[in-house]
Amino acid sequence: MSSRKNNQKTLLDFRSPDDNCWYSMLPSVLENKTLVLKYLDFPDESYSVENFKTQEAVEDFKKRFRPACVQLQDRQCKDVELGMGVCCSFIKGSGGDKEVKFYNGVIDSVDRKKHQGMKKTCRCSFEINWLEGPKAGSKETMGIARICKLETGTPLIDLKLADFLGMLEAQFKLPSEDFDKEDAEVKI
Repeated sequence: MSSRKNNQKTLLDFRSPDDNCWYSMLPSVLENKTLVLKYLDFPDESYSVENFKTQEAVEDFKKRFRPACVQLQDRQCKDVELGMGVCCSFIKGSGGDKEVKFYNGVIDSVDRKKHQGMKKTCRCSFEINWLEGPKAGSKETMGIARICKLETGTPLIDLKLADFLGMLEAQFKLPSEDFDKEDAEVKI
């Protein structure tokens, strides 16, 4: 999740196995049996079919994708409700050493305030119960600018990802009973 540079359309968010943080992705690329994840603001990352040794590893990989979250705008604060699942920016450091990462949380409380100025800038406060990241299990109050809405749907809108997942699933499937019966009939 980051600023959308040059109006590039992100399709998915991917939770990195390195830091369990959510990152925005552009459409991925499939090269033979290798999936290349194209991050919006970071170097590409590759995953090869041969690197997946178990069905559990495949399932874990699938769970790391979701439709791209959308940053809430000032006028959307009225849509934020108690118990709503969100993805929020976690800010570590300050100044030039500031690092921003995105983790999931839940809206724990809302303090609504009158919007200000001609642009109707939101001044409401939202208390987040962090579900992931360095502050998991703790709460933090923040403004609307740090909150992204979780989108529903399937990550398989990225067709190259869908193809790659199909290859992964195929390598762990056992022959079906129908196949075994046909094979037995041929041997007789």
